[in-house]
Amino acid sequence: MNKYLEKLLKQDQADRMAPESDSDFSIIEKRDIERKNIVKRLLNEGLVTTGRDLYIAAMIFHHGQLLADYKTALKLAQKSNEKGYQKAKWLCAGATDRLLMKQGKSQKYGTQFTRKNKKSKWVLAPIEPGMTDEERARFNVPPLVKLKAQIELMNKK
Repeated sequence: MNKYLEKLLKQDQADRMAPESDSDFSIIEKRDIERKNIVKRLLNEGLVTTGRDLYIAAMIFHHGQLLADYKTALKLAQKSNEKGYQKAKWLCAGATDRLLMKQGKSQKYGTQFTRKNKKSKWVLAPIEPGMTDEERARFNVPPLVKLKAQIELMNKK
């Protein structure tokens, strides 16, 4: 397990919980780019090897802004999943959904919520028709009814 990657993940998650995450996302975006560049270097040096390491690297790219970031996140999450890291299943779905949305398409699994601005309510981004809760479960994504309940809780805050 790469301790440096663990530190990057803690920073990544802390940024998403920080008060400025609702006010000035450009600060977080700059930090995301810095973390992504560090992970690229670690990948090039062959220092990302375990399922957990691959998962963390995928999460960092998952929080990128570019189509290429989401493609990389998906590839890394799939490798992590192949190594048996269970949390990577959800990330495979999440990265797939972000990749589709970045291409202007509906998401497949229902992992992504959106809102027009900071004052508007959260909504579940459009989902491709035909996705079943059974298929979601294969990727550790909650059933649609639970996703909708989660959004209701988010909007009550």
